[in-house]
Amino acid sequence: MWYAGASWFQHQNFPVKLVLVPLGILFIPVTAIVYVFLPYSRIGKILKSPFMKFMNYICSYTAFLVLLFLGTQLSSVTSVHLFNGTEGVVNGLIMFYVLGMFWAECKQLWEEGIKGYFSQMWNYMDITMLALYTAGYSTEGVIYTKTRGMRADDNILLHGDGKTISLVTCPIVGCR
Repeated sequence: MWYAGASWFQHQNFPVKLVLVPLGILFIPVTAIVYVFLPYSRIGKILKSPFMKFMNYICSYTAFLVLLFLGTQLSSVTSVHLFNGTEGVVNGLIMFYVLGMFWAECKQLWEEGIKGYFSQMWNYMDITMLALYTAGYSTEGVIYTKTRGMRADDNILLHGDGKTISLVTCPIVGCR
C-alpha cells in the first residue's frame, strides 16, 4: 500500500534515494501539472499513492526552504529592490508558494468544515505561519512603496533626536 505504484523505490540503495530527492525537486512543476490535469492517467494514479504524495511534499518543502534561505541571503547582501533581479525572482517564487499554502488551507477548511478544521491543533500553527509570511511580505511591500524603491546608498538624513530618519532625494538626475 505505502509503495503502491512505486515499489521500485523500496529496493534502491541509499545513495540512489539521495539522488532521487533533488531530481524530484526539479520535476515538481511537471508532477503538479500531471496531478492536476491528468489525474486518472497511469502516471496520475501513481502520483496519488501515499508514497509519491509524501515524496512530493518532501521535495516541495525542501525547495521552499532553499528559497527562504536564498531570499534571506540575497536580502542581507543587497536590499536594493524587492521585485527586481534575482532577489525579485526568489521573492516571487516564495510568494507563489505561500499563496499555494494559503489555497491548500482554504481547501482543507472547505472539506473539513470549520469545526473539524479548528479541532486539529496543527492548523493553528499553519494559520500562524501563513499570517507571519503575509505580515512580513506586506511590511516589505509597504516599505518598498514608501521608499519608492530607493537604493541603499541614497542620501539619508538623521534628525537631531537620533531616532527618526528622512530619505532625501535630489530631483536633478545625477545629483548627490
